[in-house]
This record gives sequence, C-alpha cells and structure tokens, in this order.
Amino acid sequence: MTTTVEIKAQFVRSIPYESVYRVQVDIIDVVNIGFDVLVFNTEHDTFSHVATVYDLETYPVGKEAAALVNASLYRGRGAQLNYRTIRDATGFEAITKSRLKILAVAHASIVDAFTGTDYANINSTVTL
Repeated sequence: MTTTVEIKAQFVRSIPYESVYRVQVDIIDVVNIGFDVLVFNTEHDTFSHVATVYDLETYPVGKEAAALVNASLYRGRGAQLNYRTIRDATGFEAITKSRLKILAVAHASIVDAFTGTDYANINSTVTL
C-alpha cells in the first residue's frame, strides 16, 4: 500500500509598515495527516519549526492543551512572522515549504512501513 500525504499551505506576504516583511503561513488542507503541523514555543507563544513525525506524536494541539500537560511545545496550523529583510522573509518561506515536503514524505513512509501483515512463530523451546 502506498500512502499519499498532502499538505496544502497558504503563504501570504505583506509589508505592514516600512522595513517589516510579514509572512503569514496557514495550513489550509491536508490528506492523511492532521492540520496541526506547525510547532510553537509554549512559554513565548512563538513559532518554532515545522513538525517532524516525532513531534506529531509528542506535542499536543493548542497552547491550552500544552499547559495542561506542562509541555514546552505545542502544535498549531497558522503562524505569522515578521522579518527585517525581504531575503529573510523569502528564505523562511522556502525553508518552510521544504520542511513541509520532508514531513509529508517521512509521514507517508512511516505509515507505509507500519501497515501490512507480520507473523510470529512462538514455541516452548528454551535455548540457553
């Protein structure tokens, strides 16, 4: 079985005022993966990184859920970041797209590796 994982992200670029280059990223559609693939720092409520497969199974969704279990990170589906240069803003966008692709491929690979049938032959022979 081959699993297809799709993550559709929307990147909106704006200049809210002079020398501020804003990038708003939102996860707007997914297939075979949850929407909450962006990771945030709980204490500062700031974007940290695109989730890894490990993050998907480790960190809760939402700041409130993270506070309940005292987690330092939580997952969400939208982030807004401001940069001082166009290069930094476009660099963030390119890296984020790349990491979303890595997540989609890794998640599909793990799901594919898990599915299937395995057999175990158990007997009473003891070998020392």
